[in-house]
Amino acid sequence: MKSLYYLPALLLLLVGCNQKSDYQQAEDQISEKDYRSMVSVLSADEFEGRVPGTIGEEKTVAYLADEFKKLGLKPAFNGSYFQDVPLIGFTTKLVENPVIVSKSGKFELKKESDITVTSVNKKDDVILANSEMIFVGYGITAPELNWDDYKNIDVNNKVVIVILGNPKENSVFNTKGVTSYGRRGYKYLEAARHGAAGVVVIHIEREIGYPFSILVNKPKKVSFYSPDALAQNKHCDFESLIPEDVTMNLFNHFGLDFRKLFISAGTTDFKPVVLNAKFNARLACTNRELTSKNVGAIYEGTTLKDECIVFTGHWDHLRITTPINNDSIVNGAVDNGTTIAWMYGIAKGFTALKEKPKRSILFLAPTAEEHGLLGTHFYCANPVFKMENTVANFNNDLMIPMGRMKDVMITGFGYSDLDTYVENAAKEQDRYICDDTHPERGMFFRSDHLAFAMKGVPVMYGRGNVDSRQYGKQWADSVELKYVNEIYHHPADNYDEKTWNVEGLMEDTKLFFKVAYKLSNESTFPQWNDGIEYKAIRQKQGR
Repeated sequence: MKSLYYLPALLLLLVGCNQKSDYQQAEDQISEKDYRSMVSVLSADEFEGRVPGTIGEEKTVAYLADEFKKLGLKPAFNGSYFQDVPLIGFTTKLVENPVIVSKSGKFELKKESDITVTSVNKKDDVILANSEMIFVGYGITAPELNWDDYKNIDVNNKVVIVILGNPKENSVFNTKGVTSYGRRGYKYLEAARHGAAGVVVIHIEREIGYPFSILVNKPKKVSFYSPDALAQNKHCDFESLIPEDVTMNLFNHFGLDFRKLFISAGTTDFKPVVLNAKFNARLACTNRELTSKNVGAIYEGTTLKDECIVFTGHWDHLRITTPINNDSIVNGAVDNGTTIAWMYGIAKGFTALKEKPKRSILFLAPTAEEHGLLGTHFYCANPVFKMENTVANFNNDLMIPMGRMKDVMITGFGYSDLDTYVENAAKEQDRYICDDTHPERGMFFRSDHLAFAMKGVPVMYGRGNVDSRQYGKQWADSVELKYVNEIYHHPADNYDEKTWNVEGLMEDTKLFFKVAYKLSNESTFPQWNDGIEYKAIRQKQGR
């Protein structure tokens, strides 16, 4: 009889041991079905490539707002899920192929295959006639490194040729990857600051990590810019890129060995080279002003609700383009449908919690990332939560569906103590954290987290990408390279229910839900590590 007396208490104990925590129950709401559904919708042809200022944008932002609303998330922008982002769209066409004239004769750059062009100075007709040409190496002016590629040369009203990227390890830059000086946008603006009329940027695939074909102008392509940024920064009338093979032929035409000049450009002894050639080109340009939209929703915290953690994943993609294999719509399933679905899964996890965390969570889908992170820069200049109260930004991009991964690859590895948060969560999934295996691609400077970093907010851009549990590192690298070379920014970036293995992406979603859940219940602020340029900005904020 005594054993029967203790039976109810024993049953209650067993039930209690088996009962899941509030967090575990919320995590269970993150589902593969939802993930696949969202990627499928966003990459459908009816969204027409999700280009800002088109019917594709209207459908995309309406869909995202509706999904946020269904989760019960609060509109982020004064009762609206939308933040208006002013843009200017530029379309630039070559009226005549650029021709370079030297003592060796004429060298013609053919449309599309040899050169891409833009002009953003609101001039209908841009003419460069017999403009002198100067090779200025990497086109970098970095006083703190005692480096100046423009030293002792006047490039006013001339055309400069510069190398995309920056010197690497065996230089004062001491890096395997791209720094802020290596970005294409920096090359353009630095040339303009020195008064150049035009700039030709040399794209070397092995240095940059992606093919020139990705950048080639296509019909119906529009380049978007921020009106405020254009007002603050001068641009050359003529901005362009050329691939390495064209560069080699061009310098051979000048009687110069580009390979030797490339090596010289990576040294402090480099001096600009006057090319004794004249550059000729004519562009026809149009522009239109428009308003695009960021989409944002808030999961409101409790005692520290004025502090927030921001998740970002850009909604925009590219265009309808010249058909490739009878497909003309660049749908962007991986870029960036997989990230939007990742962010949605985390949002669903938070809304399933019975007990709210201390801090608020902002889920932000910015516009015009593909054109220079324009939507995120606009948000950071016009934030819902003050930058000093923004605890961290978790961003993602290009989450490739290749199954379960052993790693969490961090782009910006070692930059802040957010690495420790991710490492601890990764260990619970029997995973490890590692550095970006392709630093030459400069991905830290090419996705939305950069805008937050520039405002001092610690950022995290991490996903499984390096080490497949089933097939290993070499296989994973081959899958990524195939994506970069054959699918990225092409019509082939489609969702395929039969071939996509999203188990690893689901683990990534749950991992960052766990990291954010922990951080949202703390009162501490993550810190940038010593030597990181954004640390001083954060310190000025008192954090």
